[in-house]
Amino acid sequence: MSHFKKITGLTQEEMALYLGVHRSQWSMYVSGKRALPPEATLKLSNLLEHLEKGKLKKQSSAMPDEEKKSMQTGLKKKLLEIEILLHQVNVKIDEFHQNREELFTKIDSLDFIKNEKDNNNAITTVLEKRVEKLKSMYSLKNLETLTIKKASLEFEINSIKKRLL
Repeated sequence: MSHFKKITGLTQEEMALYLGVHRSQWSMYVSGKRALPPEATLKLSNLLEHLEKGKLKKQSSAMPDEEKKSMQTGLKKKLLEIEILLHQVNVKIDEFHQNREELFTKIDSLDFIKNEKDNNNAITTVLEKRVEKLKSMYSLKNLETLTIKKASLEFEINSIKKRLL
């Protein structure tokens, strides 16, 4: 069962319908292979926030003190774990930007080498293959995936912090 189904109670088809995307696009989003359109991301965020508020009300109404303390301890631990993950994602994003800058420099170098009179075809071929590989590794799509992961972790952190208040 998908993580989102546990949270929302909606099947992939129902979630896709609600978000206004194809079921296959939703499935690819869940698996991290594709980004959602901004409108769908906003709808998903609003739904998750609504569900989180409802859970907070239900949980705080009749919980014994011992159970509350145990929950708080668990939430603090979870918060720390997520903050570590967020730090790792931020490092990856920074590295990603640096690697994209290096890629652009490599492309400039390749263009220069290609236009030289005594152009060495061997180095040109090697550089072209490397540039193509790097373009796919450091595509904006991959950066968007990291950015969405960062936003998701930040959302989780904020939700946990609200519950700890």
